Amino acid sequence: MGSRHRVHGEPPMSSRRGYPSEGPYARGPPPMPRQHIPPHPALLEEELEVQHAEMRRLVADNRRLIDDRMTLQRDLAAAKEELHRMNLAIGDIRAEHEMHSRELVDKNMKLESDLRSTEPLKNEVIQLRAEVQKLSSIKQELSGKVQTLTKDVARLQSDDQQIPSMRSEIDGLHQELMRARTMVDYEKKANMGVHGTEAVNGEKHGFHGPRS
Repeated sequence: MGSRHRVHGEPPMSSRRGYPSEGPYARGPPPMPRQHIPPHPALLEEELEVQHAEMRRLVADNRRLIDDRMTLQRDLAAAKEELHRMNLAIGDIRAEHEMHSRELVDKNMKLESDLRSTEPLKNEVIQLRAEVQKLSSIKQELSGKVQTLTKDVARLQSDDQQIPSMRSEIDGLHQELMRARTMVDYEKKANMGVHGTEAVNGEKHGFHGPRS
């Protein structure tokens, strides 16, 4: 920035040993050296002030860049840490999802196995239902028979109530039969006595008969 305050008329210096740069007429006779005029102190102060301001600006920019760089580094570290945590969380979620999926698959397989194992039970249930229906019909039939037997028992109980009178009647008939048998026996004996007397009398008459 100091070049813009260079004194006008001063030839540009070459980078080689302080000689003037070669121009289109550099090979001609060298120009006559001019008398060096030092710059004005005010210009030097202005240039120094400008340079100081530029340096302060550069330092401020440098500090701001350093602060921005540190902030970006912190943000980058935080982002990396957050990304690491997210990766861990994603890994945990994936592991949990896989475990849950395996559990669901295992439960599904177990349910299918249980369903296959219940097929014989279904057939047994169907058979038991048929037997229950059969037993229900048998129960209805037995209920009818029980009602019939109940009526028969009631009739027999009624007949049992008549048994004492029937027994007394049978006893009376038995006694009459005994009396009739006794009378018959008596009549037989009486008849046998009559026939015996007649026979004796006949023998007597027959014995005395020839004598007369």
